[in-house]
Parts: sequence; structure tokens; C-alpha cells
Amino acid sequence: MSISIKMLQNLVLPLLLLIFCLHSLPTMIQGNQNDQRKPYIVYMGELPVAKTYAVENHHHNMLATAIGE
Repeated sequence: MSISIKMLQNLVLPLLLLIFCLHSLPTMIQGNQNDQRKPYIVYMGELPVAKTYAVENHHHNMLATAIGE
């Protein structure tokens, strides 16, 4: 009987470590969520008064200015 008790005592720590690792696995895989970029809604401004207006170029320029790229 003392052999089975010693075997159980030897298994307690590895089992606890296994449970801890399995519980922590999703956090280790996903990492810290605070470092990722987040989407924002940006007001694109009013339509410029001009006869020729390139919407795509204007919006890309305003987005680049807003996000600093």
C-alpha cells in the first residue's frame, strides 16, 4: 500500500503542471490582445468643391493622414 501512495504523490505535481499548461494554452497561443491594431470609424469630411474629384485618392489621402502612414 505504501508503494501506491508514493506513486500517487509522485504523480500529483506532473498532473497539476499538465492542468495548468492546458488551461494556459489559449492565452499563450493568442498572445496579448492589447498589441493588435483596432479598427476605428473615421469621419471622411465633406465633399470638396471641384469639377474633377477622385474619390478614391481623396479618401486614401485622408486615411493616410489619420493613421499616420
